[in-house]
Amino acid sequence: MPALTLSYGTNQRIMVGYRTPQVSNVLSPSQKIILAKDLGMEVIEPSLAIREFPTLDHAKEMRQAADDMEIRVPSIGLNLPLTEPDADEAMKKALDLAVEYCGILGATYAFSRAMNPPEGIPQAKTWETFGDRAHLAAETLGKAGIQFAIEADPPCFIHTLERLELALAAADHPNCYPNYDPTNFYVVGSDPLRAIFVLGDRIHSGHIKDGVYRTNLKKEIAIGCGEVDYFAIFSEFIRRAMSVRMFLEHCKSPQEVRSGAEQIRKVFDQIAR
Repeated sequence: MPALTLSYGTNQRIMVGYRTPQVSNVLSPSQKIILAKDLGMEVIEPSLAIREFPTLDHAKEMRQAADDMEIRVPSIGLNLPLTEPDADEAMKKALDLAVEYCGILGATYAFSRAMNPPEGIPQAKTWETFGDRAHLAAETLGKAGIQFAIEADPPCFIHTLERLELALAAADHPNCYPNYDPTNFYVVGSDPLRAIFVLGDRIHSGHIKDGVYRTNLKKEIAIGCGEVDYFAIFSEFIRRAMSVRMFLEHCKSPQEVRSGAEQIRKVFDQIAR
């Protein structure tokens, strides 16, 4: 199977892998790597969650299988309490765990969403909490050689391009980046292409889904069945000479991962013509 990587320019690449937590109920850590290898993927992205890594041994198994099959685990998903007041100790433990697991997996990039705060917390206070926590995450992970990123995601506190811009400013740290998910932008009315113009070369990694935007229907749907224009998105990456990793997300079975990979191969083929 040809690599699911589009190489161009001097040393630029768009690498496509898949997010692994959604298949944790049917595939072991080693089997997740085998699936990636079968599909020509060079990278995968797990999440630091109990369903994926009940123990350290599960992470070690994934790393060993990845090394054996020459697959990389460059990034992981986190679930940091970025907007929860009185969660300082939980934040510290989560960051310590992130550093430990990134070390085991070989990951040098970690992202988190910013969930909604508890009911009754004023927005100004939530922004203050978020800024402090995101700054701490960027600083702590940066010292361990790990890039930290924030993802905009409905219906979270950070859910639009505008709020992601505010989030990066609130974090106020050179090691805080945007995790690029064009579908998350699209279904809330933000323009995925404008997001590239705004965020530029701070984008290093992101997710591939699909979605529609209608008056009464704004939602994610299967990859290839929606309106998110990956031909235009990848073409813009190429125009800007950006190297980006993109991971198929929310595929609940190996077959859905395969189907998503097939759709992206079609886009790569279009670009290569």
